[in-house]
Amino acid sequence: MGIWEPEISSARSDLWTYRWIHAKALVAIRQGKPEEARKLRVRGKPVLGKGLIPDQ
Repeated sequence: MGIWEPEISSARSDLWTYRWIHAKALVAIRQGKPEEARKLRVRGKPVLGKGLIPDQ
C-alpha cells in the first residue's frame, strides 16, 4: 500500500516521500529538464536529513 498504508510510521512515510521525489527527478532528467531535477534534489535532502530512515 505504500504511503497510503494505515498507521504508517514516520520513517516509512519519509522513505516513500524520498522515493517519490527521487523518481520525479529521474523523469525530469530523462525529459531534459535538469533545473527541475535540481529543485527536486533540494526538496529530497531534508527528508534524508531527518535521520529517521533505517539503514540510510
